[in-house]
Amino acid sequence: MKVILLHGIGDGNVKSTWCEALSGALRELGYSALDINDVVDPQYATLLRIDPPPQCPLPKPTTPVLTDAEADRERCEYERR
Repeated sequence: MKVILLHGIGDGNVKSTWCEALSGALRELGYSALDINDVVDPQYATLLRIDPPPQCPLPKPTTPVLTDAEADRERCEYERR
């Protein structure tokens, strides 16, 4: 299992205390513990400081475009689950 850690302002929780807490909760639920080596922690703070921020092309949608009626039906089916 891999976990991607996206944090807000600052450098995240460098002591990784969150990882210990998550591992404990996973073990209590019967899952294997999370190893800190399985955490992907992208460092992007310097990119956020660039003015203006870099522009990257957005990925193309991979899901079909639904009509309003289809979207309503999908939403109702989702809410029923």
